[in-house]
Amino acid sequence: MKGHISKITASHCDFSAWWHVVRLMNFAPDSFDVLVVGGGHAGCEAALCAARLGLKTILISGSIDRIAAMSCNPAIGGVGKGHLVKEIDALGGQMAKVADDTGIHFRTLNASRGPAVQATRCQSDMERYRQEMLTVVLHTENLLVRQDDVVSLLTEGTQVTGVLTKHSGEIHAKRVILTTGTFLQGQLHLGQKQTPGGRAGEAPTGGLSASLRNLGFELGRLKTGTCPRLDGRTINYAILEEQKPDLPAPRFSFEAEPLKLPQVSCFITYTNETTHNIIAQAIEAGYAPIYNGQIGSAGPRYCPSIEDKINRFPEKSSHLIFLEPHGLDTYEVYPNGLSTSLPPEFQLRFLRSMRGLENVHVTRWGYAVEYDFVKPTQLFATLETKAIKGLYCAGQINGTTGYEEAAAQGLLAGLNASMSVLEKAPIVLSRSQAYLGVLVDDLVTLGTEEPYRMFTSRAEHRLVLREDNVYKRLMDVGYQSGLLPRDRYERMQAFESNVERERAELKTTRVEPTEETNALLRELNSTPVSEPVSRSALIKRPEVTLDVVSRLFQSNIDSRVMARAMIEEKYAGYIERSQKQIINEAELENIAIPEALFENRSAGMSHEIFQKLCSVRPRTLGQASRISGMTKAGLALVLVRVKQLSASS
Repeated sequence: MKGHISKITASHCDFSAWWHVVRLMNFAPDSFDVLVVGGGHAGCEAALCAARLGLKTILISGSIDRIAAMSCNPAIGGVGKGHLVKEIDALGGQMAKVADDTGIHFRTLNASRGPAVQATRCQSDMERYRQEMLTVVLHTENLLVRQDDVVSLLTEGTQVTGVLTKHSGEIHAKRVILTTGTFLQGQLHLGQKQTPGGRAGEAPTGGLSASLRNLGFELGRLKTGTCPRLDGRTINYAILEEQKPDLPAPRFSFEAEPLKLPQVSCFITYTNETTHNIIAQAIEAGYAPIYNGQIGSAGPRYCPSIEDKINRFPEKSSHLIFLEPHGLDTYEVYPNGLSTSLPPEFQLRFLRSMRGLENVHVTRWGYAVEYDFVKPTQLFATLETKAIKGLYCAGQINGTTGYEEAAAQGLLAGLNASMSVLEKAPIVLSRSQAYLGVLVDDLVTLGTEEPYRMFTSRAEHRLVLREDNVYKRLMDVGYQSGLLPRDRYERMQAFESNVERERAELKTTRVEPTEETNALLRELNSTPVSEPVSRSALIKRPEVTLDVVSRLFQSNIDSRVMARAMIEEKYAGYIERSQKQIINEAELENIAIPEALFENRSAGMSHEIFQKLCSVRPRTLGQASRISGMTKAGLALVLVRVKQLSASS
């Protein structure tokens, strides 16, 4: 360490970087509270969380320069995913702030639909996102970053004690979090060419898969892919449909500070019959790795390659393609919707068959990647593994896909690893509390045979899991964990208090049946009022939107507060019914299942049901009820056995 410090001079870095290195001298040599393997979106959130909670933390990455890299599309958020980013913010994580600071095109998706499915999405400047997150990581107290490769885990019995690295040797830690992304035995496919790698130009992680298998973990194999990158200077934007960003721009973080970067447009093009014929010919000739037997693992059903789209939906004559800029300082463009692993000559042919891309040049070819993952039913809802204490998994290693899913899991794993070191109660989020709760419960209870992607349709209670009420749902969890700072927590509390005051105002304040009011209602094809009515009653009309309210009520209140109060009032009846259902379901969630239940099969319980129970090891009767194949009779036997064990304890 002293040798490292001696190389730093004023000509190499500023004082803050120097002070960062000096602070690291407080670490005991190669011994930490929390060790994070992997510097992707999961790894960053996990490491930042542990360090901010005062724990000595080390983040090990194969390449420090690639920490927080956006490996695939240049965007954060979307349906289901935007909800996760806001939940990260409410809990005290980092992704939302960096996305807001580096966004160059913000939109609200499903803006014309109900609030349960509305979601924030932004195009990010890819390089600025990476740089800003890396800067945060490098300047965080208690956090050391090391470039190295982890080759195996160190354990004593069933307790993890650290890792063995390629260059640094043994590094010991009380808790270890694996966030290896697509690097576990990663294999890249570009046409018939296969090369080892977790990402283009980066070597896979070797040895760790074998180490996990030796410890008894069951691994699977999944596939994902990425699109070719295009030279924007060779795209004919003049004949394409422009998609402008929303102004005012929606944001992910609570503070919603002014935009820091210029906002740019995306453009839209479409595949056509010629495009499809070229791709079909390549598939028929055996050039498509996902169809010629070269790739045997499952890919993401909800984000298929263009080969998959052509093959699975032959009735479609075209597919929508979004041309998304990589950033402000580059001409590279990401053609969202064109993930492919076809040979380069076919990629260029089908690209040039599309409107606006007739003369396009490719800067990087699309490719597919296969990688190992840990079957997630081997995890508790805390993301700690069942077989090895103190070992946590987060991100694509758990079978998920997407930056947002990874970051959310990384945050939860970081929280629970930290709570364990600090000897505090673990944090488990329910399905009715957060999309993160839905995500984790789906993984650890049902498992996955294909890359898992978060959608609002996966949540039974999506009307109470909206983006707008995320702080009400999760700020207390973030603050009580110690991760959400007091000043942010108090501002969130004040916001919620303002919402409640505005709701009360909407119920008690009357709207008079003036000619002006009725003229506006007629303009909306809404029934005029003949006597004074409460603002709340008018808001419940479907045609009365936030814009209409501002004209009707002439309110000076914060638009975010008004929008939130309006949603609560407009959907009050539906929300109340959902809350009653949640209370009923909570009865099952409150019945804990003791470990003794998994020791012996109960009389009358089938071997199949008992094996499922032992595999998942549900913590509550509610979780047991969601196990695939669980029957009512089986659940009844579980309840009987729980009561017997409780009576004898």
